[in-house]
Amino acid sequence: MTKTWSDLTKDQRCDVVSRICRNEDIEKIALAYGVRASSLSRKIRKLKKDGLIDQYIIQPPSDTEQSTFIEDVNEATLEWKSGFGPIRTLDALIESHKIDLDIWKQYGSVVHNTWTTPRAKRDSDGFEYFQNHQVKANFIRKVPIPIFPVISPVTIETQYKAPPPPRTSGIATSYIFADPQFGYVKDLKTAKLTPFHNRKVLDLHLQMIQLLQPDRVDILGDWLDMTEWTDRFMREPEFYWTTQPALLESVWWLSQIREIVPEAHVSLHQGNHDKRIDDALKTHLPAAYALKAVDELELPPALSLPKLLALHKLQIEWIGDYPNDTVYLNPLLSVKHEDKALSPGNTAKAVLRDAYETIVFGHIHRREMITKSVTTMGGTRYVTACCPGCSCWTDGRTPGSNRESQWQNGSLIAEYEIGGEMNNLTPILIENGKLLYQRQLFEGRDRVEEIIPAMDGWHV
Repeated sequence: MTKTWSDLTKDQRCDVVSRICRNEDIEKIALAYGVRASSLSRKIRKLKKDGLIDQYIIQPPSDTEQSTFIEDVNEATLEWKSGFGPIRTLDALIESHKIDLDIWKQYGSVVHNTWTTPRAKRDSDGFEYFQNHQVKANFIRKVPIPIFPVISPVTIETQYKAPPPPRTSGIATSYIFADPQFGYVKDLKTAKLTPFHNRKVLDLHLQMIQLLQPDRVDILGDWLDMTEWTDRFMREPEFYWTTQPALLESVWWLSQIREIVPEAHVSLHQGNHDKRIDDALKTHLPAAYALKAVDELELPPALSLPKLLALHKLQIEWIGDYPNDTVYLNPLLSVKHEDKALSPGNTAKAVLRDAYETIVFGHIHRREMITKSVTTMGGTRYVTACCPGCSCWTDGRTPGSNRESQWQNGSLIAEYEIGGEMNNLTPILIENGKLLYQRQLFEGRDRVEEIIPAMDGWHV
């Protein structure tokens, strides 16, 4: 009885199509399966017309072995595959690829995988099976090539004296600002660096600090943008090799603060952008995380921001462990970077919702301020959540923003009772590089000519 295509099993159909596509005699194939050759020819034409022919073709295993050694900066992968012949040893593969073991070191387990591949028999029904092998090993450079932007600590010639201990009573003042996000976009043709940080706003901070002579200066995080150190966004070529100049210029501004108020307590909080370098090291180069030079064991780790910024020489306190960076100025006034970022007007509400004390925070780049009344046995007290705004450009040039981002520049003066409960917040509104305070108009300057000598040749 003559069979039809529908009478064949799936394996038989695959065998028929594969053999026909290899130009074997269709009459012999039809005779072997009891199917008319004309019927098979029509079926093959229809499968080709419908684009289904590849579903039935069984690819035979390669008769040649495949071997690769692929380098990826400080790591490499050696891989060998074959469906025939004896298994190659790792030593033989290293020899065949001429891998220099003075440069590379094998690490981890050597993986050996096996699997079978079916192929239709040529002269009879059914399939024959072939054993495939894969050998895979990983290598690492003995002396790593730098995989992050090449950076080095900023050198500060002046060793500033530690400020005196803070007062324990009376009324104190803190000048507070946040989010300058030092960083640049680089012109690929001229290497000119265009800043994310707003120099006129930063200069206004210096003018206010000079005027007020506060007891404290609290900088609430995201001191640097650290564009090169994130995996969250694609890193544009215009951002490459900008970390070092950002360090250099940002230290120039920190030095100006310290010169203006040599006896003030200055603190610099870690923000989510500042934390990028720690996260990058933990993810991509954990062996370098927390490393210290043997003659600087008392200092922060070599690739940490406190060390790269030479904060120990500037006598500036680093407040790390973001988002747990809260510092209390008195029992009912605290400052922090913050990790919430909601739509305009809603972040301060969210911060205030669970607050027991007045909180000044950064992170959102917007000026927001809201107050609630809290009734207690002792009477009513007032709790405020306030973000003073940011110190970076708000025109869309800073990564993560555009002209519609609702960012505003600003700062804040906090007066507080040391050890007590009273405090007063005065927001400082900065617009177009200017501010008004106590009937005086202050205008910011870009200070570029003064900054250039500190930039070690970078084109700002």
